[in-house]
Amino acid sequence: MKKYWIVIANAGRALVFNQAEGDGAVGLVHDLENPAGRMKTSQLVSDEPGRMAKMRGDSKSAMDPPTDPHEQKAVSFAREISHLLETSANHHGFDSLILVAPGHFLGLLHSRLGGEASKRLAMTQTKDLTHASMAELQHHISEWIFHVTDTKV
Repeated sequence: MKKYWIVIANAGRALVFNQAEGDGAVGLVHDLENPAGRMKTSQLVSDEPGRMAKMRGDSKSAMDPPTDPHEQKAVSFAREISHLLETSANHHGFDSLILVAPGHFLGLLHSRLGGEASKRLAMTQTKDLTHASMAELQHHISEWIFHVTDTKV
């Protein structure tokens, strides 16, 4: 019996569901939170930007951080989710993977997937459904699994 994992994520939260082939029941496997993904930049940065001396005179200008703090937190969260998926794929936790996330975060997730999880990736969807009701999620998951099984035939 084929096992599906469906990851519904954004930079602040990831829900990992499972469903077995022929079984309509959808179960929540993991609910991961990334509170930093929802924080304001002022909450992520502890002090003012550094100062860099200009070539002439005594005046200094603010230096921008090399990477946006929100982007750093999103990359870190994507790495955490991808590690979870790779570990589970290596332990045969699922046979087929569906990733659902907003465009930018979906790209972060996809680019960090390991070899085993990548082999099992069956579908991606560009949507943010982390706040959807369970009934709505079950409907979408059924459609996605039907689509994945229908295209494999």
